[in-house]
Formats: sequence, C-alpha cells, structure tokens
Amino acid sequence: MLEQYDAAIVFTCDTDLLPALEAAFYHTAPNLEIACWAGAKPLWFPAFLRQQRYLPYCHFLDAEDFAAARDHGKYR
Repeated sequence: MLEQYDAAIVFTCDTDLLPALEAAFYHTAPNLEIACWAGAKPLWFPAFLRQQRYLPYCHFLDAEDFAAARDHGKYR
C-alpha cells in the first residue's frame, strides 16, 4: 500500500504529525512533501535544520493558489 503513490503532500502546521512525517520520509519509497500558507512556518525536520537543509520540500501556497485549486464541481 505504501508504494501506491508517487508523492504525498501534507498540508498542516500540526507538530504532532512530525513523527509520522519522519517515519514516512525515512522508511517509504515515495517522496514526501509538505505544504503551508505563504508566510507560515513549515514543518521542516529539526535534524536537517541544524545542517541548514530544509527537508522535506515545502510548497508555499497563497490565496491565488487556493483559488486555482478549488473544485467547482457539484458542490458549488
């Protein structure tokens, strides 16, 4: 099941998820990426920050990105 996707993107600032994100990052084949609102503090791994590396990769999104991703389907 863990290899049924190419990338997982987690959009959260909940630090309680760091252990799960680290486990997925180190122990699964697919890439793990994170996302947060532009200007927010991303959940980069502390061990990498000490090395001045920012992992996992973070997508910084703004209101324009949110509008572009909206689903205007049947729930309009």
